[in-house]
Amino acid sequence: MMRPEDMQGESLFDSLIPQAEQRELDTERKHADQRIVNLSRGSALFGTALVIVFLIEVLTVPIMSHAVAWHIGVGLIAVPLIVGKLTYSSLRFIGYYRGDERYLKAGVPWFPLRILAPFLVVTTVLVIGSGVELDVAGPTSFSATFLAPAHFLLSVVWFLLMAFHVAAYANRAARSTIKDMSSRLTKPRPTSSRSRVAIFIATCAIGIVLATQFQGPIRRWEAAFNSPNSTNPSQLTHPPKQYYNPSSLKRGEERQRLHEQLGLHNRKKSG
Repeated sequence: MMRPEDMQGESLFDSLIPQAEQRELDTERKHADQRIVNLSRGSALFGTALVIVFLIEVLTVPIMSHAVAWHIGVGLIAVPLIVGKLTYSSLRFIGYYRGDERYLKAGVPWFPLRILAPFLVVTTVLVIGSGVELDVAGPTSFSATFLAPAHFLLSVVWFLLMAFHVAAYANRAARSTIKDMSSRLTKPRPTSSRSRVAIFIATCAIGIVLATQFQGPIRRWEAAFNSPNSTNPSQLTHPPKQYYNPSSLKRGEERQRLHEQLGLHNRKKSG
């Protein structure tokens, strides 16, 4: 574990490179208690899945008018995955600050990541929360004037924080995830690994079910993005324009012709 005083005279980027190059989780390198190793591996598994989910979310932004259903659906799948990730991370956090000797021996993450963590958790919750609120509220004026800009700005801040976090953990987390998800030919998969994978699959299933329950809001947003009011696919829009029914439109056209005829008649008289 690197302490703050160890970073003096060294740039943050230079300190990040050794973190990014690590091939094992910290708890594995330090031969920590197996329970703590399992928590770290669970956190890595959920974290890796979330990176994939968030990457899909980011890729849908430039083509939002065509991919709004994917953006909303994948965002909803992320909700239980975030709960799982925070649960694994929180258990280790609580164990350490309660003074449990096993957690104290395992140590804590690199100092900049510890500073970053609370901001990353808060922005993640706010981004997902504002996104769900947008889904529930639908394409209203309040969504366009407040919720959508707030969601976008929070997403920018979140993306910058997440990029640093992912750079530090991606290599070791991906390797840990591959170990958990790949079948072992030489020996049976450990019980702890089977349990993590089962919890992960169940969590993904919950996310998919959650996404299917939002078909109504998804259809409303698709209609809003495909309405004549939607001129910029990257912006959230107001509800689709309400048109006159045929009989009202016909009466309006008749009134317009009458006004034109009266205007022409008055101009002839004055001439």
